Amino acid sequence: GGGGGPFAGLVDFCARVDGQLANKKVVESLIRCGAFDGVKMHRARMFNAVDFAMSRAAAAARDKRSGQRNLFDGLESAPGASAMEALPDCPPWHAGEMLAGERELLGIYLSGHPLTQYAALLKRYQLTTVQGIATVQDKAVTRLGGIVSMSVKRFTKKKEPMAVFQLEDLDGSLEVVVFPEAYQNFGMHVQDDSPVMLCGEVSKGEEPARMFAQEIYPLADAPKHFATRVSVHVPVAHLDNGKLERVRAIIEAHPGLTPVVICLQFPAGGKVFLEAERRFWDRWLGTA
Repeated sequence: GGGGGPFAGLVDFCARVDGQLANKKVVESLIRCGAFDGVKMHRARMFNAVDFAMSRAAAAARDKRSGQRNLFDGLESAPGASAMEALPDCPPWHAGEMLAGERELLGIYLSGHPLTQYAALLKRYQLTTVQGIATVQDKAVTRLGGIVSMSVKRFTKKKEPMAVFQLEDLDGSLEVVVFPEAYQNFGMHVQDDSPVMLCGEVSKGEEPARMFAQEIYPLADAPKHFATRVSVHVPVAHLDNGKLERVRAIIEAHPGLTPVVICLQFPAGGKVFLEAERRFWDRWLGTA
């Protein structure tokens, strides 16, 4: 790379910045928190090419010191991505990996919140929110969803494992205590950055309020544990074999533990409920 101006990409950055100040770990951290997003190349590709970029930048620097013309000289001002920046490709990170990196390095979610994709599930299955705990009575049992953070495994005086963590949603955070019995059954779901649905008892004996966990499930599994049934309403006036087959195909594609009921709605207002065979029970229909 040349002198000043915006960095052309990862190789240009490695060539122009003191390697003592921006070592491999620093460069990787900059990529993970989104500092290179302006390069218009996905983060995983840049992250996995740090060694490649640093060695290419070092080779260019050696050539420059020896007065030898680099193979890529004259190409760097060409429009589009320079040949120097042709990094090896790889599959992109999924949203969860990107958000976890931002949270770890910046303390915030920069590209969005991991709960956003679960908005429909939260609306349907949680009974309160972190802020809403303020209006829930002491010792009441309730259910809410969030992200696990700052989890710490501890041991009781009897050497039984337990855990404490912060449950975070879009509005705040709440301390959750997982005593040994609950930890034995649900401790595998207490992993930092994991979206969970939590059932437990509200404790207001100390400030701020806490929760004693009774059940903890992956948030995506909430319908399996908390939906009593899925009801599919079908107007008879518009019914034909093609539509029935499409309904059947949709239900068949989501096998699970939730009972499915077909409700036939007649023009005069009457309804007939048909319970589907167990093999047509549903995993979950997000919009049902």
